[in-house]
Parts: sequence; structure tokens; C-alpha cells
Amino acid sequence: METRDRWDKLESISKCLVVPLVLAAATLFGNNYLETQKSVLERQKLDQQVLDEAMKVIFSGEEKVAEDTPLEARRLYRAHWIKIYNQYARKYGEIGISDDLVAAVMERGVRPTKVGSDNSNAKTVPASVKDGPRGWVAVGLFRTERQQDLNFDVIAPKGREALENGMVILARWSVPIRPTTAHPVVNSEIGRLEGGQCAKVVNFNNQVRGQAWAEIQAVPCPSEETANRVAQR
Repeated sequence: METRDRWDKLESISKCLVVPLVLAAATLFGNNYLETQKSVLERQKLDQQVLDEAMKVIFSGEEKVAEDTPLEARRLYRAHWIKIYNQYARKYGEIGISDDLVAAVMERGVRPTKVGSDNSNAKTVPASVKDGPRGWVAVGLFRTERQQDLNFDVIAPKGREALENGMVILARWSVPIRPTTAHPVVNSEIGRLEGGQCAKVVNFNNQVRGQAWAEIQAVPCPSEETANRVAQR
């Protein structure tokens, strides 16, 4: 009987101790789960807000920049939001933006070039490019797989990941030509390469406000064999 009484007392004590511990553990687990779920929902809500902002820029053209913002700066703004959109699209299993759509976004709202500060006629490089202007263009960022980070494709020499003198490049979309590498606000356009036109690099600077710039001379787009000869010269 004494042994039984002892076991009963021990069982009673254990119940008094274990039950509250179990309840406390369950409460703690439940609170942690709720906090985790709350955090997940808050992150998803923030993600959706950022994604909505990216969609406004890309699909609706709602850009929070000044009216007189230079084209190069607008393109950097658009490239940023294209990058953000693709990141969130991959995160939630959606389809990213195609290269064709990137090109369309980059060309959106491009106005004819007004050379200088007067009201002269728009000046783009003619199809023959015999009299095309020589000047500086924003090339962009190499060593990236993002279509929007580079304004040009390298025609020759193939496979290069940095600018070189003599390199032949092809514009992915229209690119302003400027007399220097100074900020576009104080550096008026002297012409513009249209998308699909080519140029030869005659000088370059890889560190212009975080981008590579090249001094170029417009040239006819050559065949691959001819392009290699042009680059070698």
C-alpha cells in the first residue's frame, strides 16, 4: 500500500508539472507558427507592392522621373524595374520579360533628336552612315545576362566582355550620340544611332557613372567576315 501511495503521489506531481509544460510548449509553438505565418504574409504583401510598381513602369509607362530626364537616365530607371520584375516573377513561378519586350520598353516614348539647343531638325544617323556623326554613347554594363543592361551587341570580335578599340558594335535600340562623356543634362545630343545600326569603337571609358561609354564612328553593319577585318584595322 505504501508503494502504491508513493506511485500515486509521484503520478499526481508529474501531472501537475508535465501538463503545464506541455501547454506552455504548445502555446509557444502556436505563437511561433502564427508569427511565422504573419511574417510570410507581410513579405508577400510587400513583394506584391513592389511587383505592382514594376508592372506600372513596364506595362503602363508610369515613370516617376522628371519630364526632361535624359534618355540614358530613363533607360537606367527602366532597367532597374525590369530587373526587379524578373526577380519577383522567378520567385513566384511567373514568366519573366522577353528580350523583345525589353527592347519595346527601352524604345517607349523616344522622341526625335533635337540637335543643340535650337529648333533644328531631328538628326539620326542616315541609313548609309557615310556622314554619320562621331561621338560618345552609353554602352552599358558587360558581364551580365540581363538584356536591359547593355545598349549594344558586340559584332566583332565575338565573345568579348569589355570594350576594345576597333570593336564593331550593333545598337539594340536607339542610342543618343553626345560630344563627350559629361552628364547628358549638360551634354547635348549630336545625333542618334537607331536600333540595328552599327558603329566602330575608336575610344572608350569603362567608368562613367557606373557604365561603360564608347567614342564611336558609325559604320555600315558588315558581314561577320568583314566585321572581323574592320575590328582588326
